[in-house]
Amino acid sequence: MFFTFDAAKAGDAAYRLILAFNPAPAQSADQLARGSLLENSAATGGLRLLLVLAHKDAALTWVEGRIADCSGPADPAFAALLRQAMRDLLAHLPA
Repeated sequence: MFFTFDAAKAGDAAYRLILAFNPAPAQSADQLARGSLLENSAATGGLRLLLVLAHKDAALTWVEGRIADCSGPADPAFAALLRQAMRDLLAHLPA
């Protein structure tokens, strides 16, 4: 399995990997799969991630992650969050 940003190289462009950072508390994976992003006006501190694997408009599987403090994309805690979220997402792929 590999990921690409180029739809022409994708095995099936109907599959999408969606990352939402600090989504609204009521944001669901199914809403993201349908392209609906809720506005988040509440500052909660830290960083929350909602990672969704979607096929067309349906969320196949998703994981949520959170870190208490993050200075930005170069922060090792940010990289660790992405690594663990991806491991968890791929471990729960439907058969």
